[in-house]
Amino acid sequence: MVLRARWNLTNWFTACDRQRILRAKADQPHWAFEDLRGKLTAGVREAREAIVKGSEQIHLAEEGINDARESHELSDKRLSNNVPGSSAREVLLSLQSLSQSEIAYLNAIRAYDKAQLRLMILVGSPSGRTTRDGNCLPVPWKTQ
Repeated sequence: MVLRARWNLTNWFTACDRQRILRAKADQPHWAFEDLRGKLTAGVREAREAIVKGSEQIHLAEEGINDARESHELSDKRLSNNVPGSSAREVLLSLQSLSQSEIAYLNAIRAYDKAQLRLMILVGSPSGRTTRDGNCLPVPWKTQ
């Protein structure tokens, strides 16, 4: 009889702890969902910022290409008109500058496209339509 009373008292004293554990287990999916929501929000913000900055970089790279082209044309004209101080090396350096500007342009486009793809993956397909294997169907162009 004493042993049975002791067992019941132990259950009574540990009931609060057991309820806390059960409540924590019940809240765990909620906290996991909130964590996922926060990560998704941060990912979307980061992708959007990368898209905006990528667009700016593309614009700057286009200006760099135009400047490098003008520089190459001037160097080429200087060489063809035998201007003192002009050389073939100057023309080659201007071509190298032009090619580096074009590489920077391509890298900016690549980063922009990656950011757009990352955003599309985070928010889903733009049309909400996918094939059976999960690929996005193209969005039909609207004609006006």
